[in-house]
Amino acid sequence: MSNDRFYDSETLRRLQLTELDILKDFISVCKKHDLPYFGVYGTVLGAVRHGGFIPWDDDIDVGMLRPNYERFLEIAERELGDRYDILKVGSPEGYVMQLSKICKKNTTFIEATDTNRTYRSGIFIDVFPYDEVPRDPKLRKKQYRSTWIWGRICVLTQYGDPKLPELSPVLRKVAAVGCKVVHGLFKLFRFTLEKADRHYRKAAMRYQGTGTGCYTEFTYYDPERSIIYQSEVSPLQEVAFEDIQISVPNDCQAYLTREYGDYMKLPAPEEQHNHYPAVLDFEQ
Repeated sequence: MSNDRFYDSETLRRLQLTELDILKDFISVCKKHDLPYFGVYGTVLGAVRHGGFIPWDDDIDVGMLRPNYERFLEIAERELGDRYDILKVGSPEGYVMQLSKICKKNTTFIEATDTNRTYRSGIFIDVFPYDEVPRDPKLRKKQYRSTWIWGRICVLTQYGDPKLPELSPVLRKVAAVGCKVVHGLFKLFRFTLEKADRHYRKAAMRYQGTGTGCYTEFTYYDPERSIIYQSEVSPLQEVAFEDIQISVPNDCQAYLTREYGDYMKLPAPEEQHNHYPAVLDFEQ
């Protein structure tokens, strides 16, 4: 669905510029502490194809290799906590995603597909951890399966009614019953998010430090498409994004081709997706 169905142009642009301000503060912290990051997904595509935001896009995505991601989380509250809430697994209570969000305080952004959550968040940018994965496709597939299972278990420790948009109506009803049962069992036996997250992290970081030079982030529906190689990442280059320069993989063409195919071709209007919010407040 195109953004015209969701946003008027003024609101969309205001949202983009708010996110751009968050990105600027994130970059400032990364430079201060020598933490490499790189634009990913629609952000790097927008930088390469449009010199900034994809015209209908409404978010900013950056990635960090796991060691840098963990270091960033250690300092984020100290460096940014006066202006932003840093969302990470278990903080705030009910946040179960295996990526972090930098949310502007005193704003609200709740996606229309995420209305059953138990926490509130502001306008944000996403920070994805990229973990090392093996070169062997069979071993990667095993790792993907393990992180997928533990990621869903993390959700079910907190929610008995997760959104299941990818299923058919019949399967959705069956799965909904199963989710409620599993959630209840986790509560009964006190299997917590903290415990599930430890298993997730063990699976995600299984190949950490093995020197494969191959990385992905596991929150995407298809981690194989999100693979990026050290040779493509380093040395990072800077490209224009709106009125600033951002870091992107050195070989953007390889990354974007694997992710989007003919990435310079604009998608049809009905394929121009964004993350339309159920609630959007710029100031509170």
